Amino acid sequence: MKTFAFFKKNRFIFFLSFLMGFSSVFAQDKMFIHTATFDNIRSDGTFSWTLISHPSATNKDNLIVSYLRETSTIGSDGDRVTDPVNVRYVGGPVRIMLPFGKMFNGMKFIVYVPSSHYKRFDSNYFPVEGGLLTLDHPDLNGKPNLQPIFTPAFQLSIPRAFGIYYNNNVWKIFTQNNAGMGSNQHFNVVYGGDDVEIMRHTATAASILPAKNSYSYIYHPKLDNNPNALFVFSPAIKYNHIQTEKQFKVQYESGKWYMTTAHMSPMPMNLELNIYMYKKSLLATQEVSNQNGVQTYPNPVKDVVHFASAQTISKIEIYDLSGKLLQRSNHHEKSVSVNVSAFSAGNYMVKVTIKDGINSIKLIKK
Repeated sequence: MKTFAFFKKNRFIFFLSFLMGFSSVFAQDKMFIHTATFDNIRSDGTFSWTLISHPSATNKDNLIVSYLRETSTIGSDGDRVTDPVNVRYVGGPVRIMLPFGKMFNGMKFIVYVPSSHYKRFDSNYFPVEGGLLTLDHPDLNGKPNLQPIFTPAFQLSIPRAFGIYYNNNVWKIFTQNNAGMGSNQHFNVVYGGDDVEIMRHTATAASILPAKNSYSYIYHPKLDNNPNALFVFSPAIKYNHIQTEKQFKVQYESGKWYMTTAHMSPMPMNLELNIYMYKKSLLATQEVSNQNGVQTYPNPVKDVVHFASAQTISKIEIYDLSGKLLQRSNHHEKSVSVNVSAFSAGNYMVKVTIKDGINSIKLIKK
């Protein structure tokens, strides 16, 4: 009776504790780092994989996975692995697989578990032409601004590097070396999400490091000085424009995030990658200005300023306060970087031309 009286007296506390525990099950992070260890690495003699034990990934067959490179592991056996990352769910823990490479202790991957805006595409059931798999689905068709990402989900043939691009009203995944797509090629495709911020990174002369030409600096103020940022990515390459046959890894070094080639070979100029950044891992910043649909960062700026818009940027003009034109450049991108390091400290007016018109932006040079 005393036990019952105690429970009755404290039933609200017990109920609240139950709710907190219950809710925590559903509050797991949807993007996280997975590390391959001796305890979770498996092999059958042909294929090698690591088992994901994170609760968010339990019984999920829609994962997106990207390589994470750490500066301290460069040159290690695991760092030299360049196989395309695959995921596979056959019951039990989900596997991150390397089709023909060996999984090494200490290899790291960023895993995203989408809650919405995802679909599995299979080369046995969707249109295939040569090395092209057409992602024919009403959620994607006629939507060039989606910037989808993907991960191969069942690739047991020759390992290939893939890219994704938009053409003739549809999105397509293709083999970078123009080889045939092959049968039984499955892909997890994600095309949005409320828990991510989406950006397009373009490797340019301004972003590729001269002393490390396999590195391309990813411009975003919420990533700078943020070693805990989490994001996944996919090459978004114009078909027959850049054939790289490369794998890519992200790396944090000296306060910045870089896209790197897995082989540490030169980064292809003008390579584009779609990046999904996990909102919960991003830093708040006061240096991003958003004027008339055009993001400008950092602002104030010291060296390189970046402009981003949902629409294509066609022209950027920089004027001093007297109205004198100092610099003009033409573009056809949604994200543009401009080097203003030679400008004197002070205020400037920037005119950014997009489809809807000309946007005037006040720029402060440090």
